[in-house]
Amino acid sequence: TVKRAFRYDQASALAVVQAQQVLPEIRVDQAAASLSIADERIVLSTRMQVDVSKAGVFSLRLDIPRDFDIETLTGEDVSHWDEVDAKGERVVIHFKNQVLGTRALNLVIARMEKGIGETIAVPRITVIGARKHTGTLLVQGERGVRMTAVDREGVSELSAERDLNIRQQGALAFRLLRPEWRVVLKTETIAPLVRPEIFHRVDLTEGILRGRVRIRYTIENAGSKTFFLKAPAP
Repeated sequence: TVKRAFRYDQASALAVVQAQQVLPEIRVDQAAASLSIADERIVLSTRMQVDVSKAGVFSLRLDIPRDFDIETLTGEDVSHWDEVDAKGERVVIHFKNQVLGTRALNLVIARMEKGIGETIAVPRITVIGARKHTGTLLVQGERGVRMTAVDREGVSELSAERDLNIRQQGALAFRLLRPEWRVVLKTETIAPLVRPEIFHRVDLTEGILRGRVRIRYTIENAGSKTFFLKAPAP
């Protein structure tokens, strides 16, 4: 493409030209990010639309929390990816060829847990060098876990039911506004409540007292793996 043209009328004319490298401009739309919190695992699954303009790139660099394992990393035109040991950088994604335009990346990261902590910092996946990072984040806990955001920066709160059509009780939703966003959650475990309906039948025959019990119960607030029955003393 012709940027400038000059006219000259002498053979000894001289022009000094300075060229500057055009750097890529990266924008990220994290349109579908979901964080699942349970007493055994915390899992973040996300789909990121990465838009590269002005100049193409052969690779992207991601910063992912090191206490999370990378379970899945796939995407359009992705050749392979490598883990690196560098400050502020963990993964290098290599493309099959130079990329210009929009590409989708799919990631799943997870961390094993031994019970649910009182506070949880929401894991953030950062595309290094991204000028803009927007999107939505949905946070869902297992039944019996109540969550509230005690610290947030670079996000705004949404209604999970109204804005994302998620009807799960206690689900939280946020809109991501910039690359360096942060959300810290406070968790509260609700004890299960067992409501029994008991039908007790007692038969007395030939000096023998025989009892039969039919129990119908519902468990509310939280799930329960076990509960105890107390029988009459003989």
